[in-house]
Amino acid sequence: LTAATASAFRLGDGPDRSGHPPVGPVRAHEERVVVLGDSVATGAGCDCKPFGPRLATLLTQRVHRPVHVSTLAKNGLTTAELLTQLRSDAATITELGTASAVTVTIAANDFDESQAGDSCPAGAGSAACYEPQLMALHPRLNELLHTLRRLTPPQAQILVTGYWNVFLDGVVGANEGPTYERVSDALTQRVNDTLRLSAKEIGATYVDLYTAFRGNGSADDTHLLADDGDHPSAAGQQRIAQALVGSLRTDASS
Repeated sequence: LTAATASAFRLGDGPDRSGHPPVGPVRAHEERVVVLGDSVATGAGCDCKPFGPRLATLLTQRVHRPVHVSTLAKNGLTTAELLTQLRSDAATITELGTASAVTVTIAANDFDESQAGDSCPAGAGSAACYEPQLMALHPRLNELLHTLRRLTPPQAQILVTGYWNVFLDGVVGANEGPTYERVSDALTQRVNDTLRLSAKEIGATYVDLYTAFRGNGSADDTHLLADDGDHPSAAGQQRIAQALVGSLRTDASS
């Protein structure tokens, strides 16, 4: 860690500045990462290890300290449901109290995929048919992330991921037709813009998975997706873990 962020990825054994007590069993210098969000984070869609445990492996190699990852994500979760989890789930609140870092992957399930077909008036590729949902997303994300910030130690880093596509992508997405591809891509970029803005507003780190999967938007990410064209494959989960570890403020010498 740099001098300015020397505590950003290390918690001691005692209570931190937030007043949260340690959660046992917490070992000295053990890093604790909490993974929140939807089915991307649970590993749904492929019989493979999700990005949380992969992140733990990469991070252990980097910081040379034990890393404990708690994956508290749930399939089908919306931003409203994650906010409820943060407010009322005792296990989640306890885990967050001593987190070194938290990853958040949320918002795709706030949108109805059935609107992205030919019935959508967004023939030019805009996300106009999703405007009401997009307008509601920003304040809800802000409330969610402010709640999360209050539950975590002040030195904990919060990482908010974007999406490569909030709906189907790769060959499976292409089979839905050109309108579907245009609308889903336009919506994804609007959602990612909102995630990036909300992350910035609370001092969180935005992790760009659109570029990680699709480059400038023209790359074929089929190999990074499970057979359903929706969730990451093993290679996709590894790609997410790599993007996350590259965004964490760490220093192996700390």
